[in-house]
Amino acid sequence: MNCTQCGGPLRLSTAHGPYLECDHCGSEFPLPDTPSGVDGLVPLGRPTEHHCPRCENGLELAVLDEAPIEHCGHCNGLLLEDQLFAVVVQERRWAYRGPEKVSPFDPAALESRFQCPSCERNMDRHPYNGPCNVVIDSCFGCGWIWLDAGELHRIEQAPGRRAAY
Repeated sequence: MNCTQCGGPLRLSTAHGPYLECDHCGSEFPLPDTPSGVDGLVPLGRPTEHHCPRCENGLELAVLDEAPIEHCGHCNGLLLEDQLFAVVVQERRWAYRGPEKVSPFDPAALESRFQCPSCERNMDRHPYNGPCNVVIDSCFGCGWIWLDAGELHRIEQAPGRRAAY
C-alpha cells in the first residue's frame, strides 16, 4: 500500500493503536477494515525480506488481529512469530461462536518439508498440539510458525476448550 498524499510506502505503526504511517511524509491512515480470506488478515502489499516456504514467492506484510505478520499473496500462507501465534489462537478460539468442525487428519501432510524463510534450515513439520488435526511448520531456532491457507481458521473452529486462559 502506498500513501495517498505522496505515494510513499506505508508501514504498520502501533504508537497509539495499530495504524499505517507513511515513511516519507508522516501521514497516518487507519487500517483497512476489510479482512481478506478465510484467515481474516489485512494485506498491506509491502514486500518483506522473506520468501514463501511453500511456493517461493516473496512474502508481504499483513496485519492479523492488529499484529504484523507476513503472508504469501500467491498461496495465502501465513508466517508469524510463535508467541504471536499462541496469542492469536487463544483469542480467536475464545471469541469464536460458530459451528465447531472436526477436520480429518491427513498423514500425507507430514511428508513435505519446508525451509525456514529466515535461516533456511528445514522447519519441523508436526501436528498442531491443540484441538484439531492441522499440521503446522515451526522453526524452533528462529521462532517462526508457517500456516498454510485456512489452517488458522480450522484451529479456530475445532471443538474443545474455548475459555479464556
